[in-house]
Amino acid sequence: MPRLRSGEHALPPRLRWYVLAVVAAGLPVVAAAAVPAARSHPSSHLIFGVCMFFVFTLLAEWRPVPIDPGGNRLVSLAFVFIIASRLIFGWEWSVLIGAGAIGLAMAGARSQPLKIGFNVATYAIAGALSSLELLVVPPAAEGYGYLALSVVLSGAIFILVNVLMVCVAMGLSRELALATIRFSLGHDSRPADVARAAEVMPGVVAKVRKLAGVLGRG
Repeated sequence: MPRLRSGEHALPPRLRWYVLAVVAAGLPVVAAAAVPAARSHPSSHLIFGVCMFFVFTLLAEWRPVPIDPGGNRLVSLAFVFIIASRLIFGWEWSVLIGAGAIGLAMAGARSQPLKIGFNVATYAIAGALSSLELLVVPPAAEGYGYLALSVVLSGAIFILVNVLMVCVAMGLSRELALATIRFSLGHDSRPADVARAAEVMPGVVAKVRKLAGVLGRG
């Protein structure tokens, strides 16, 4: 997934205000996810499942997969586990999983605190907005077709929101108009590469959803 990455310690004023605004918007989202998650009194099975998906997401951030024979283009599949966790455990847990994983991964890489906060906020906002697919796919809908549609829409929303927020940041950092920005997703991959990776999502979610009886809300 795209991240705000800059070697400069001093951000341009407009970029700094934008980053602070995104962080300020993301903190309430994380809080809104943490409060109901804590109040739900999760079972040990659910906590175990959430921890599993947190580890999967963290590993995906740490180890992007190559999508070309030479291994020159890499893409993080973290969003696959974030979307899958939303379908299994609920939006609040997926927000916490995504935000926590990207935060820990960047902290381990000793990124600047402001960059960590920005990326945590973008993941939280994108994860929460991915639930908008419920406006199209009814929660009670069953069948592989509905599952695939739900996954594709959720993933598309997550990626689009994440990319747009990073795109604006890159535009402000380079003093360019948004229409002229050229950016890469995550680790030097392109939108087409992420779309290719998204093709695996329905199969992944179909398999992990079979664990819902063991790791689900009960």
